[in-house]
Amino acid sequence: MMGALDKRVGTQFGVYEIGRLLGKGGMGSVYEARDTKKTRVVALKILVDDYSQDAE
Repeated sequence: MMGALDKRVGTQFGVYEIGRLLGKGGMGSVYEARDTKKTRVVALKILVDDYSQDAE
């Protein structure tokens, strides 16, 4: 029941429809997602804010 309370599940991120949470670590979270253009299932890693912003 890892992804049941995750607010990203069911949302759209670019061409990806975010599915269940597969795992979570220090740098971010990995989700099962569906590529809506190529109609295939992928793993999508979303970084935490500390790692996703440019240092400049």
